[in-house]
Amino acid sequence: MSLSVKINSLLSLPNQFFEITQREVIESVVQGTRDESPIYGQFSLVHSDARHVWLIRDRLGLNKLFYVVDRDRRLLTVGNSIYDVASATQDFNRIVSIPPGHFLKIDQDDLREELICYYDMSHVLPVPGQSFDVSDFHRRVDLRLAAYFTELNAANPGATFAVCLSGGLDSTIVASYAKRFLKNVFAITFSSTTHGDVSEDFAAARSIAEALGLEFFPVVKERRMEINRLQAVLRHCQDWRDFNVHCAWLNDHLGEALRERYPSGDVIVLTGDLMNEYVADYTPVTYRNTVYYPQPRVSRERLRRFFVYGLDTSDRETGIFHRHGLITAQPYSILAEEYLRVPAAIIEQPQCKEILNQPLLGHAAVQKLVGRAKTRAQVGGKDGGTLGLFHDNGITQGVLREHWEQLFTPFCREGKPREIIVSGRYRSEN
Repeated sequence: MSLSVKINSLLSLPNQFFEITQREVIESVVQGTRDESPIYGQFSLVHSDARHVWLIRDRLGLNKLFYVVDRDRRLLTVGNSIYDVASATQDFNRIVSIPPGHFLKIDQDDLREELICYYDMSHVLPVPGQSFDVSDFHRRVDLRLAAYFTELNAANPGATFAVCLSGGLDSTIVASYAKRFLKNVFAITFSSTTHGDVSEDFAAARSIAEALGLEFFPVVKERRMEINRLQAVLRHCQDWRDFNVHCAWLNDHLGEALRERYPSGDVIVLTGDLMNEYVADYTPVTYRNTVYYPQPRVSRERLRRFFVYGLDTSDRETGIFHRHGLITAQPYSILAEEYLRVPAAIIEQPQCKEILNQPLLGHAAVQKLVGRAKTRAQVGGKDGGTLGLFHDNGITQGVLREHWEQLFTPFCREGKPREIIVSGRYRSEN
């Protein structure tokens, strides 16, 4: 007689699908009937029948999926949060992640595990010898975004939509489409302040919202380090690396303000995240003679592959907003294949993002505003923004790592947490 595996499901993140249903995803994976085309969405799923249990994760790894199999108790603990799984199992060092675009099949009888790739982003490449038509690229991307926002609006008729507007090109494009296709939508922007002043990016975002005709919700907070908030940010962003923690810190203030404004009801947060990965638009930042966010010295073509590969790790958006009961929607998630097929010759150009994306704005006044120089959202204005706050309080990447280890040490039977982020990805085997 077959023995059933008990499932302790700690999954709490909402799943989102585009041009496909959850049932169709499960059926195509379980039955192996899916062709080479991508499955669009942000999801982490558990499915079981009399013979097997399947753990399925989206192709980019936007929804995290961790698990531990206790063979003695025949218990599978699975969740979106490292902390939740560690707390439930008291065994942080045995936690394993399902990689993006993979599913794990567990035999209900002998607990044999088989990890299978159903979609590999690294196989998405420019077509050799094929010329690249920029105008046609703009047309395809516009159609995809229009379809995404139309479906998002139809699927969430009673929701309130908040666009995280940084004053840059990526978030402004999202805001532009949101204004065209969504109801109950507004822009939200954060700035820390020391003497009542706000960052240059904050001022730019306010001007862009006005030009688009979007309500502008300002979130201005005193510039100070809060250790309790830092610990919560580390837990929910599921990372200790400074760039991601700084982003998560900023988003945590936005999430807190949104939930205060809307104590109940569905609030969907729209972000411009992912585009920087697609075009490798990351550079080091120097603050008080210290270099932050160093990048590998490789071509931008190789760098963008590395960045997309690394989307597996960090929950700087979805996890942070979920902590406040908010849903994160990332419109650029449906465009990964379009951008990964852009030839290296385009990606290597210094203005590649403007070449690929500027026409999507379609608004002359907004284009002039976006054309102004801006800094990273987490860097902010003259005081260094969130990065400056951390630096000035001695919260270096090494200190963040110490806080991370303190967070999980109580759940380590060996006494010390071992690496869970290896070569840019969460560990996928023990």
